[in-house]
Amino acid sequence: MKTVTLPFRFKGPRNYIQGADIYDILFKKVVQQEFDDLDSNAISHLNFSINKMTSSQLYACLSKDDRPSEENSVGKLSFTYQGERFYLFLYETHEAVHDRYDFDEENIITSCAMNGDTKSISNVIQIPPNFSAIEVLVAMNKALHQSIVHSQGKWVFTGLQLDSPVERNFDNIRIQLVSTLGYKLTKASVETDGNHRGHIYFSLLKQ
Repeated sequence: MKTVTLPFRFKGPRNYIQGADIYDILFKKVVQQEFDDLDSNAISHLNFSINKMTSSQLYACLSKDDRPSEENSVGKLSFTYQGERFYLFLYETHEAVHDRYDFDEENIITSCAMNGDTKSISNVIQIPPNFSAIEVLVAMNKALHQSIVHSQGKWVFTGLQLDSPVERNFDNIRIQLVSTLGYKLTKASVETDGNHRGHIYFSLLKQ
């Protein structure tokens, strides 16, 4: 089992580590560095989940064992690479996050349009290239929830299931709300350039 300490900053005004940052850093600092000459086309069946919100720095444990090495994991990323299944478990270091960086998700949302009849959101112009694919997915789904799903609380990104990694090589992206579970958990489908890629999950935090 390999352990990697991960550096995080708060995104915009948030006081917790956003799930999109966790996903991106896991790939950049762990997956891409662990596997020499990584072929992203050989990655499949991604499953990413967040169990709780945190303002602590994190470390990740990479294993072929699907059982966590410790209790109270913050989240998990699992994927298949070249026929083998791998698991990344996330744990708190209890070291506080102090730094933050600017993030203007309106630059994503202003490139998109809602469709209330189909409960979907799509880009109508090219989304600026300085955002990662997961940042685009999360920002668009957040805007969709704020427009379509009326609940008391805050919707946050807590899960992702993809057939293969989504990279910023698409022209068009569409997210459609599929189901809600007691207005506490939602499931939305993800399409890029007309191809179904998987699902994104949001959970409601009571305020």
